[in-house]
This record gives sequence, C-alpha cells and structure tokens, in this order.
Amino acid sequence: MHISSDPQDVMQILVRVPETSILRSGGSLKDRLALFCADHKSPDHVDVRNRVCLEALGCSRRATFGDPETRSALVCKEHRKPWHIDLTSKRCTFGNCTRRASFGNSSLLFCLRHKQALHQNLRYLRR
Repeated sequence: MHISSDPQDVMQILVRVPETSILRSGGSLKDRLALFCADHKSPDHVDVRNRVCLEALGCSRRATFGDPETRSALVCKEHRKPWHIDLTSKRCTFGNCTRRASFGNSSLLFCLRHKQALHQNLRYLRR
C-alpha cells in the first residue's frame, strides 16, 4: 500500500514557511510547483497556480475575463474586450442579475442593489 499513516492533500500543501496557513501560488516556471504565498515568494517566482493573461506577451496578470459562451477565463482586466465578462468573481444570486456579489451573512450572495438590510458588506470585511 502506498498511502502513509499520515496522508496529506498534496494539491493543497500550505506555504513552506513555518507558522503560516496561507495557500501558496508562487513558484518557479522551471518546476511549475506552487510553494510560496505572495508574502514569502522571491522576486523570480511567478503565479504558477492560476492561468495568466493570453492577450499580450509578457503580461503576468491573472486571467479573469473571457467569452460568456466558452466560460473560459483568458485575459486580464486590462486586455479584456468589450464583450468579455468576469468569469471568476461570484455573482449576485437575485434573478438574472450579473453584478458582482459583495453582501450577505456568511457568504457572498447579493450586489448593492439587491442586498437586504441585514446583509453585511463581506467583500470589504475580508480585506
């Protein structure tokens, strides 16, 4: 049997710095292993976990926008086309609203327009 008595989720290993529990995304392009968080990565490390913008050569921003039909994030905010939409942010759950969700009780559920009086701005609280 190949499983140890203390199994780990190797896809979600925490940062290789003692006393921290932040998931890592920084690493070298050579080995493509995400070993460090943004605070502990070295200047030559890049984000190897998330897809980067495909529009401009050398753009290292995270791809968050794409075609609504293909539902695949291909470009960053700077290089998006007029028809591209944000495919990575959580959307308002009210009807067919396409605005970004910022309000709720314990999870992001509604935009500013559709929030109720008891909902908090969770996006602001998380910063």
